[in-house]
Amino acid sequence: MQRLRGLVVALMTVGLMVGLGARSFAAPLLPPLQPPFPVAGESKLAEITTPNDYIRIDWIVQAAPFGFPPDWFAYLYQIENTTGTLEGIRSFNVSFSTSPLTIAGVLDGDNLDNIHNLAGEVEPIPGTIDPSDADNYDVFISPTGVSWNIINADIEPGSQSITLFIIDPRPPMYGVGVAQNSGKQWRTGQTLVQGQFGDPVPVPSPEPATLVLLSLGLGIVGFLRRRTQ
Repeated sequence: MQRLRGLVVALMTVGLMVGLGARSFAAPLLPPLQPPFPVAGESKLAEITTPNDYIRIDWIVQAAPFGFPPDWFAYLYQIENTTGTLEGIRSFNVSFSTSPLTIAGVLDGDNLDNIHNLAGEVEPIPGTIDPSDADNYDVFISPTGVSWNIINADIEPGSQSITLFIIDPRPPMYGVGVAQNSGKQWRTGQTLVQGQFGDPVPVPSPEPATLVLLSLGLGIVGFLRRRTQ
């Protein structure tokens, strides 16, 4: 996927940055993923066993990214390692049903901190991107999501990643994000710490048929639970 980086940088960087400075998002609640786009925010992922331990994911959802059809979307993420522990971050993945049209990669030299949408974010150390070389990031698309793995390095506490991206024709919804290292995992949703939850992150929404199957599956689970009670 890194072979696509040069093309996507040329197509996306100009189109994504134009017009983003006019909007501002500094609210503590995540914004709705609906027009007008772009929509930007910051999600906190919670460590599953350590109280009050969070990292942050800056994100932007851009409609009609430059060079792509008008009904496509770009999803941009930047990992900020704000953990209070000494653990670095070695991988980040988002879960959704990918399609043959899903594109993913990294943007060399691009930093979401420069965008005024995120003026209210918690910044570890402004401008500290490490590792900053795109060759340190390996991108993998599977049927169940996209993973970015950091090669021979960590995103250390106080540092942040370069910009990670997905381009997909499907509109956004909130889904699950997970960052981890060997002994730590920061994630969306409930953790083993009582009352500690991680925020969702934007991902492409399932196809309508998938939504039907999901709803049927949830209905069957509910029916079985009622039968066993």
